[in-house]
Amino acid sequence: MSKGPGAPVVVGVDGSASALEAVAWAADECLRHRAPLRLVHAYLMPIPSRNDIGLVGEDLNRALQAQGRKWLRRAQDTARVIAPDVTVTTRIACTGDVPLLVDESERARLVVLGSRGLGGFSDLLVGSTALALVSHGSAPWSSRGTHPRPTDP
Repeated sequence: MSKGPGAPVVVGVDGSASALEAVAWAADECLRHRAPLRLVHAYLMPIPSRNDIGLVGEDLNRALQAQGRKWLRRAQDTARVIAPDVTVTTRIACTGDVPLLVDESERARLVVLGSRGLGGFSDLLVGSTALALVSHGSAPWSSRGTHPRPTDP
């Protein structure tokens, strides 16, 4: 598919501060290049075990969608502060983050990720999502956000 001047800058949104920094950076990039901004969020339904209690099935699906929509709204608000005239669209999908980002990269001018997500691997310089996107995605990508400073010996 063509990635002409109307191709969006895509940002993966996961509720982290780093993702919001990526949104701000991408919004500025969209403003400078007159490109639309596409904010995407992926979630997976957990596989229940016998010991699980609480939300299951459709109730859990609705709760995960509601959380994702909340994060996407916060990301839209962040983008509008930086670039109020940039067109912003969103997508939420019940799929893994990598399949969603790879799919979006097919039509993207650029894919932007925060440098740290909500996963627990804070010592990685580049996360597993970014590594998978580099291997399988079709658009240039950038990791934005706060990188920890190296500690002086």
